[in-house]
Amino acid sequence: MRQTLLVTAITIASATTPLAGQIGFEARYGRWWHDTPATTFTAGLYGPFLGPLSWSLGITHLDDHLAAVQRTQTGALLGVGLFRDGRGVYGVASAGVGLTHADANMDAVWSAGVGYALTLFGGPAVALEARYRWEDAGVAGFWQLDPADRRGWTIEGRLSFPISARTRPGLGTRPTPTRAPSGGDVERFVRDGGARGSGAEVSGNVVRTAIDAMGTPYQWGGTSENGFDCSGLILYAYGQHGIILPRVSRDQMRQGIAVGASVTELRPGDLLGFSVEGRGVSHIGLYVGDGQFIHSSAQGVVLASLIATDPNSVYWQRRWVAARRIVE
Repeated sequence: MRQTLLVTAITIASATTPLAGQIGFEARYGRWWHDTPATTFTAGLYGPFLGPLSWSLGITHLDDHLAAVQRTQTGALLGVGLFRDGRGVYGVASAGVGLTHADANMDAVWSAGVGYALTLFGGPAVALEARYRWEDAGVAGFWQLDPADRRGWTIEGRLSFPISARTRPGLGTRPTPTRAPSGGDVERFVRDGGARGSGAEVSGNVVRTAIDAMGTPYQWGGTSENGFDCSGLILYAYGQHGIILPRVSRDQMRQGIAVGASVTELRPGDLLGFSVEGRGVSHIGLYVGDGQFIHSSAQGVVLASLIATDPNSVYWQRRWVAARRIVE
């Protein structure tokens, strides 16, 4: 049954992928303590709603095989999350109905609680959730909480990951064609940015290394010329010149010194942090000069603009939240 539910949820997710938005897939597995421990499994989709709120829609299965009267139940849940953006503390609540297999009764199911999540390399997230879950047996008593209702705490582990990154304007659409800067261009950009001496040389070399990687395909977790993710490209470009940065984009954006998030204050080699999902930095690029930056997205390693008016450029301009200078 659990394998069937998982396959069904993944099929739904695949069919939904063409819809624009930050849609993702999640799976939860846990234990519910009421009279006796029961096993719970939920799989489904989630996405943004309004502001800090998100929605979720899933298929759930409960196996209460240790109870005096063994019971299994399969149903559907509609949920809402608060600040559930992949990391930190968040709130959750859900409501739905479940079909009890033994007697074909429709039970109302509610749950509410909190969770704590950690992102893995800016993509998938793992979380631990504590929910208070209760059930009202029979549709007739849907709104009547009764002392006989089954209720208790549930502890669940959750794995989630985005599935629609390629449909977001900034990650999936092809940027406005831009000529790759030549070596002479990079030197001019560095000079015009005000860098001098050894710092200017290092910055120029880092930018040229990143530009040489243009066209390399996107690969989640990639840090080599076989493929890069966004932070992997930054790690590689600086690492080739003896500067070792952290692996994850949000940690990379804690290095060096802060620079104003304005094109006029940038120098080639500066790191650009973008908030693509939820709060904080979840994507990173490298400024190359002339209003352009290089990054690894769904199209692979490409140039994008912070000043152009095409949809791709506007997408990144709206999500640019920070800049850091690694080399003075």
